Amino acid sequence: MIVMLSGSSGSGKTSTCKLIAQSAQEDGITAGGIVCSAVFWQGRKVGIECSDLDPGLARQPWTLAGIRKDRTGAQPFAAASAAGTPKNPAFDDSDAEILRYGMWEFSKQALATADQAILDCVARFREAKSDDTRPGGKAVLRPTLIFVDEIGPLELDRGTGLIKTLAMLDESAGQREADLKFLVVARPDIADRLKERWPDSILVEMTGASYENTAEAILEIFERAARVDR
Repeated sequence: MIVMLSGSSGSGKTSTCKLIAQSAQEDGITAGGIVCSAVFWQGRKVGIECSDLDPGLARQPWTLAGIRKDRTGAQPFAAASAAGTPKNPAFDDSDAEILRYGMWEFSKQALATADQAILDCVARFREAKSDDTRPGGKAVLRPTLIFVDEIGPLELDRGTGLIKTLAMLDESAGQREADLKFLVVARPDIADRLKERWPDSILVEMTGASYENTAEAILEIFERAARVDR
């Protein structure tokens, strides 16, 4: 099952995800996957930090992206305004380590780490599920909620970023796996495209309601689905 959380930049999507992850874990649901938080400096967003939600790994957050700097090393804000318009961001994949997209410089290694973190969490769930169905299996299969924060133009338009995760979600969209749920974060324009891609997904929009109310609404969607699966 895929639920999408849609909202513009700064609308509170990641904060809502963190509330959902906390509530899910309190209810005995395993939370995994990634959330990406904004990094601010002097009131301006200058970076993106990625966190692995798998509590068993205790992995430290890592820097996913930073504001692009010009060649003179000037403050990033002037360079950001010239890095590309929102409708047509500049894209440069020529560097072996850095992916430049609009105002951002993404670490390719950090993107790969995020992509793999999601796949590893899904693989552990499916391995436990497989063990649990074998005679004498000892695995304890708990409901699992995988966070994907987020799918965007890099994946849909450029074929990079969380591209393995996108392929896995495409495959999962056509299946029904009890106890395995996905919460995918996307901007409104991307969410509309993903809804067409995954017709059975459920779209929840950040509409000005509190983060707590939005989190409760999404958890209720997952709970209703769990009751049907039972």
